[in-house]
Amino acid sequence: MFSAISGSISLGLNKITIPKKRIPDPKDKQREALRSSIEHTKANLAYAIENFNNVTEPKLVDFYIYRIQSEQTRFEQLLAEYKALEDID
Repeated sequence: MFSAISGSISLGLNKITIPKKRIPDPKDKQREALRSSIEHTKANLAYAIENFNNVTEPKLVDFYIYRIQSEQTRFEQLLAEYKALEDID
């Protein structure tokens, strides 16, 4: 009785296939980090623009102009890096 069950179990186990593990591409990690940095920079840029629109003190106006320019430059650089990484593939 147990030998029949044992035989059917071993036949069932032979049919089970273990999926192959996907080898992680190092570029995937880099892409994800760049994507995250781009989203973070977009949020910072939106925050700087919003604050610029609401300030009245001249020093704060200058500060937010600098901040907006800084975030725009950072965004452009990150986007160029992301596009370069995509072109490599």
